[in-house]
Amino acid sequence: MTPTDRKPLVLVVEDDAAVRSLIAATLDIEECRHMTAASGSAAIAAAATQNVDVVLLDLGFAGH
Repeated sequence: MTPTDRKPLVLVVEDDAAVRSLIAATLDIEECRHMTAASGSAAIAAAATQNVDVVLLDLGFAGH
């Protein structure tokens, strides 16, 4: 696989486990690579170690 045809890596940042799972399942159906984070600190750590293409962030995030 060349860099131009790789699937995007989506970071899902959502504190609600059910919503996080639903988004992850939808991304699976669309065959997108994804990783999830339940907190801001986990999201920062994930983004620092991975080459993330897109971040889906809960705007009503509890701020943890």
